[in-house]
Amino acid sequence: MEKRNKIIIEISLPFIFSLTGILMLYYFFTEQIIITFQTYKEIYALTIAILIKILVVSLIGLYLIKKWFSQEEQYFSDLPFLTGIFFLVLVPAKFLDLLYYYLNFQIPADFLLLLIKMRFILAILNLLPMLYLSIEMILIYLSLNERFKSIRNKNKFKKIQKLCLILILIIESIVLLIAPSYNVIIAIYPFISVISFLIIIWMFIFAHRSNRLSEINPITVAWGFIIFLITSIFRALGTNLLDPVLNSIITEIFEIGAFIVIFYGLIKRAKYYKTNNRMG
Repeated sequence: MEKRNKIIIEISLPFIFSLTGILMLYYFFTEQIIITFQTYKEIYALTIAILIKILVVSLIGLYLIKKWFSQEEQYFSDLPFLTGIFFLVLVPAKFLDLLYYYLNFQIPADFLLLLIKMRFILAILNLLPMLYLSIEMILIYLSLNERFKSIRNKNKFKKIQKLCLILILIIESIVLLIAPSYNVIIAIYPFISVISFLIIIWMFIFAHRSNRLSEINPITVAWGFIIFLITSIFRALGTNLLDPVLNSIITEIFEIGAFIVIFYGLIKRAKYYKTNNRMG
C-alpha cells in the first residue's frame, strides 16, 4: 500500500503543479476572458466541445491508470500506464488551448506565442509514452534479424530505446522553440509529429500481424491513431480554409471520436487472445 501511495503521489504532482499554474493564468486574465465571451458568441460552442473532450480523456486516462493499479505488479512500461498517461497529459494541454482561444487578439503577440509553445510542448510530451512502446516494438522487430542480434542484449536494448526517445524529443522541441509565430507552429507541428504518429501506428499494426499485445485490439487502436493523425493535419490545413473557431470545433469533435476508438481498442481483446493463452 505504501508503494502504491508513493506512485500515486509521483504521478499526481506534475498534473497538480501544471493545472495550478494554468488556473493562475485563468485568474490573471479573467477580465480578458469575460470580454471574449461578451464579444464572440461562438466561443460558447468551442468551450463546450473542449470541456467534453477534457471530460472524455480524463475518464479514459483514470480508468486505464486504475486498471494498471489492479495488476499484481506495476511497471512504468506497462501498456495501461503508458496509455493512461497519454490521455491524462491532454487535460492540461486542452486547458491551455481554451486559454489561447480566450486571449487571442487581446494580449501581446509575444506572450501569446509563449503560451502556444507551452501547449505544443505538452503535445510532444503527450506522444512520448506511446513512442516509448513503439520504439520497443521496432527494436524487437529488428532483433529478429541476425544482423541486429546484438539488440537482444537487455542493457543495449534499453539504452537504444531511451536514446531514440530523447533524440525525437530534442529534435521536435528545437523545431517548435525556434518557430517565429503561431501560424508557423500550427503549419509545421502536424508534419513534425507525423513521424511520431506513423511510428505509433506501425507499432500497433505490427503487434496485430505478429499476434502481440493480445490483451488489447491493436488494429482498432491503430485505426484510432490514423483518425487522430488525419484530424491533426486537417486542423493545420483548416486554419486557412475555415473560420478558426469552426475549424477548432470540427477537429475537437473528430479527435473525441478518435480517442473513443483508441479506448475501445484498449479494452477489447484481440481475436487471437485465446489462441495465445492456449499456446502459453
